[in-house]
Amino acid sequence: MRIGIFGNMNNNHFVLYRYLKDLNFDITLFILSEEPTHFRPEADTFSRELLSNVKLLPWHRLPNIFTATNFETIPREIQGFDFIIATGIAAAYLYKYGIKIDVFVPYGSDIYRTAFFFKTFKIKNSKLSKIGKYYKMCRAQYKGINTSKIILMEKTNKEFEKLIKIFKPRRVFKSLPMVYCPEYEKQCFNTYFSSSSHFVKCQQLLEGISFVVLQHCRQHWDEEKGAWAEKANNYLIQAFANLVKTQPLLTTKLILLEYGSSVDKSKKLIQKLDIQNNVIWLPILERKEIMAIISLSDVVVGELYRSWLTYGCVFESLVMKKPFIHHCKVDLYKDRYDELYSMYPASTTDEVYEQLVKLSRKKEAQPHSPLIEQNTLEWYNQKCKQPVIDFFLENFEH
Repeated sequence: MRIGIFGNMNNNHFVLYRYLKDLNFDITLFILSEEPTHFRPEADTFSRELLSNVKLLPWHRLPNIFTATNFETIPREIQGFDFIIATGIAAAYLYKYGIKIDVFVPYGSDIYRTAFFFKTFKIKNSKLSKIGKYYKMCRAQYKGINTSKIILMEKTNKEFEKLIKIFKPRRVFKSLPMVYCPEYEKQCFNTYFSSSSHFVKCQQLLEGISFVVLQHCRQHWDEEKGAWAEKANNYLIQAFANLVKTQPLLTTKLILLEYGSSVDKSKKLIQKLDIQNNVIWLPILERKEIMAIISLSDVVVGELYRSWLTYGCVFESLVMKKPFIHHCKVDLYKDRYDELYSMYPASTTDEVYEQLVKLSRKKEAQPHSPLIEQNTLEWYNQKCKQPVIDFFLENFEH
């Protein structure tokens, strides 16, 4: 059996590729030209040996590129697969080539920016929309997803669940495993981490610091009311400022990435709150670099605006066994799991502050050892990774 995976946004599908490779499947991963370089496979592995069956396709969501593509002739390299897994704009291209998707795995904007745009905008203003190249691409994206056999996506939140109901394929409520665990076992990463300039820099900057907070998701807040990309990073910045002011004896640092549309706004807020000496800014990092920085942190903070159960920051923290603060309405997911992973829920500035205080006090009780959450790696392996692998094995047989 030949398996083709099309798309690798957030490096999620390279992880699936590796787990299936371990089971000796004949599998090819196609990365798309539109995907940022920090989401390329080489950003998530210390070895290049696994890249032999990874190929680049010139597929992009820019309408001019999409409409200029010759869909009359199917490229030889994408032919002959027995099972197709796809994500992102790959759905539009595969649809135009007449190739049906077995499992479509959304990552977010491949639904709300393209497919959902077609479904809603054509109703409101069909004459205007049919003129545009963007409309044609969005239509192909919607059709490609809607003719898939299965949509694989974990339960999200009330807003996103309403949106995804426009699609007809059977929904399977599972999340891709987004971290390849063997890559980040201690015996594998110690050598690499010590050779990482960002890791070494942070080690030096954190010398004598007793409590380290990391948020490595995009900086995106108050850009547009209700935006799907909203992370509410300002909640964390304000909560961290409160921590600095109310706990004067606590030596603490906040690590953020210069990644996202609100970086400048976040820097201005940090300056206004006068905590710039307590904040370390790092550039956009590859996942293997991020995992190195997580290892230096006491707590990781995720998204704070909408409730989500699973996404990359969650799994990266679980694998590294770090306390994790984020917006998660636990009651939404009780029908999915008898037990959720260890977390510290928060969705306001005050709640984030309370969780930071709680965790800083835990750290004070064990000043010479990092905070560790028990059973997080086991939850990831048993509740996420293995069920998804079993799902694919079952579907490969049909």
